[in-house]
Amino acid sequence: MVWIRTIPPADATGRLKEAYDWQASRLGQPTEFTQLGSLDAEVVHARLILYKATENVASKLTFRQRELISYLTSILNSTPHCASLSRTQLGNAGEDDLIGILDRGDYGRLDPADAALARYVHKVTVSPGAVSEADIEELRAAGSAISRSSTPTTAPRI
Repeated sequence: MVWIRTIPPADATGRLKEAYDWQASRLGQPTEFTQLGSLDAEVVHARLILYKATENVASKLTFRQRELISYLTSILNSTPHCASLSRTQLGNAGEDDLIGILDRGDYGRLDPADAALARYVHKVTVSPGAVSEADIEELRAAGSAISRSSTPTTAPRI
């Protein structure tokens, strides 16, 4: 859990309470990462606006794939607070199995397209200098399955 001073949701007032309430209405509670910025309510509010703008951009990736990328990058970087939004979103979408698979690094249990995506995210996050053309080609080969959604991704977001 958080070891720096933060303002818990129960103690929030004004602009911070608005931001917490906004996120809680969509996720059930403010995420740990949101609470980390709680000493500056305007930063919290601006971050939530940024989330809303960037996370609802049209994409050929499915919601699951977008959250796979976000969650896996955060856990590989050992930033669990950053992972809290994706973990909450995946949990709310009934994707607890995906969370477990990613936590264990057991990418072989994913379908081939998601496994290719996870392997690429892993490599580009852990050892970006080792990424080669072959890695990109593997991702491209899985591309038709990765881009199974031809409509904009819409997720239950902020």
